[in-house]
Amino acid sequence: VKRFFNLLFDPHKKQQLLGDLNPLKQVSVQIKDGSDRFVNKYLRFSFSRISNEKGINKILTSVNDITEEIRLGLELEKATKKSDQQVELLTSLINSDTEMLPLFINNAYEKYHSINQLLKSPSNTLFDYREKANRLMALIHSVKGESSALSLGVVAEMCHDFEQQLVNLRERSNLSGNDFLGLTVKLDQLLTYNNSVSYTHLTLPTT
Repeated sequence: VKRFFNLLFDPHKKQQLLGDLNPLKQVSVQIKDGSDRFVNKYLRFSFSRISNEKGINKILTSVNDITEEIRLGLELEKATKKSDQQVELLTSLINSDTEMLPLFINNAYEKYHSINQLLKSPSNTLFDYREKANRLMALIHSVKGESSALSLGVVAEMCHDFEQQLVNLRERSNLSGNDFLGLTVKLDQLLTYNNSVSYTHLTLPTT
């Protein structure tokens, strides 16, 4: 920001170029609301030069609340991603082995159930947590392999993300139950997508 302010006073730098370099176009801040709770807001700082006969002598600053703009952008991105996944899902199902797909859906549900039971099971020692991570890895890797064989790329990618989080956990020198909480979110995403695969498969016209 300090370097950017120095550029603002440089008459050789064009205003449009400086707008592109502005590091404060989207700033996340925590602001108290009426109930003294902090809410997240996004602000945009804009800068305009004010010159006199000697050159640039002042900078006019304006601040705009762009929270709603950011929120709508995130919603659009989420909707676009979901639409892309649906298109990929349909393409995958059309090109997949229709006889093997129901078997995959059932196997995936069984493994997700086992994963859920493992995540809920108590552990007391570092060895127990590492063993839990290893068993989870074996289950999710199996789903990943089966989904790849059926060209279900989205499922395989989600399983890969699950695996990467497990890899990170296994590399830690200390583990607790809270470290596995993020996996429950990923498992829920996999279950939701498995439901979509099952529903879409049942509603596709037979040939």
